[in-house]
Amino acid sequence: MAQGAFSYDGPEAAGTWLEQGLSPDMVQTVYYATRADAKGYVLQGSVSGLSGSFTSAVYDGVQIFDEALVAYAGGNCALEPSGVVSLRDVD
Repeated sequence: MAQGAFSYDGPEAAGTWLEQGLSPDMVQTVYYATRADAKGYVLQGSVSGLSGSFTSAVYDGVQIFDEALVAYAGGNCALEPSGVVSLRDVD
């Protein structure tokens, strides 16, 4: 699992997304069952400070599992992403 928010204002941030005021805060979990060679991924969190039509995005339990993980541990259809993505517009 990788978790955290990001902030950096050092010289290396110049010209990158870090300089643009984006504020990601997310938990990403990767599953791997060695006995079944099964893989899965779950994303939970948000990104704010976006420019354009949408100012933020929220990822609520967005997940994708391969066929082996569905057979091994159960869950949603293999290779079919599930979960909720919410977008906030400027209005």
